[in-house]
Amino acid sequence: MLVKAQTERERAIERIEAGLAASAAYHEAQRSAVTGRPPKPLTVEAILQVADTAEVPDTDLHFFARCVSSLVVMGCGTAKRHKAWQASDSKTLQSASRRQPRSH
Repeated sequence: MLVKAQTERERAIERIEAGLAASAAYHEAQRSAVTGRPPKPLTVEAILQVADTAEVPDTDLHFFARCVSSLVVMGCGTAKRHKAWQASDSKTLQSASRRQPRSH
């Protein structure tokens, strides 16, 4: 009985899948915090497409996937903070406009 040895790419894909599965709830929470149209879920296929385009070696796929995942989470966090900043700025402007005396 022959057992086919896994390639480095296959091992990396398994690690990426496991990492995405372990972080699924956290990633969903981050995406749902984005207003408007939330970003699509990060998938192995999307990561591999970008990695192939960037010519990332198979030995670095898992590290690359973690970097991409981290960037997506940071982007979602930035969008969430931007929303909070806009709301805060809007309230500040409304408050300031109420305090200014109107000249007739």
